[in-house]
Amino acid sequence: MTTKMIKKTIEIIAENEGLTLSGLARKIGASPQNMYDIRSGKVSGVSSEIADKIISVYPQYTKIWIMTGEGDINNRTDKSNPDVIMVPVINLDARGGFGENDERGLEYITERMPFSRNIARDGDVVIPVFGDSMEPKFPSGSYILIRLVAMWQEYLELGASYVIELIDDRRVLKNIQRSDDKDKFLLESVNPKFEPMEIPKKMIRRIFQVLMSIKRETL
Repeated sequence: MTTKMIKKTIEIIAENEGLTLSGLARKIGASPQNMYDIRSGKVSGVSSEIADKIISVYPQYTKIWIMTGEGDINNRTDKSNPDVIMVPVINLDARGGFGENDERGLEYITERMPFSRNIARDGDVVIPVFGDSMEPKFPSGSYILIRLVAMWQEYLELGASYVIELIDDRRVLKNIQRSDDKDKFLLESVNPKFEPMEIPKKMIRRIFQVLMSIKRETL
């Protein structure tokens, strides 16, 4: 994990709790200068002592994530309801078209959303959607629950909606259809204003099944 991601953990916590770095320091009983030293890279990262201070006030965060930026930001499950799973929301968005994504490369968890275990399972993630080519089914600004398709080269449900992650880190949301060329997929939009496009399979890194769409105001 990069130093950039380690420094980012304290910024994410402060943002999630509606605090500045100085405000976070005061909340946990640490020196504001220590927070700024972590962010600037003056110190190597978040120490075990600082992580313990954060957890004492905000127990929802995991120590390993605070110190390394890796793994879960907090517990996967809502312990008060074993039938609910807390699914991570990832910063990386999906585009209805083939334009540039807002964020590419560095992936981190911004929050978690509750789902029934009848719908979601471990490994699923939630990402935001932008662009109007998949409206009205997936309106811009909504979120989608997605699941990695492990063997997409072997089988995909034609006509279904998927997030296609390309080797250049772009992520597009489209309906997948068979192409006349066996080495390509035909990608279709829901919005009739947009023409279908073919894409070589060799450009695809991963494919995620879209399980459902979530409007932000309903969360």
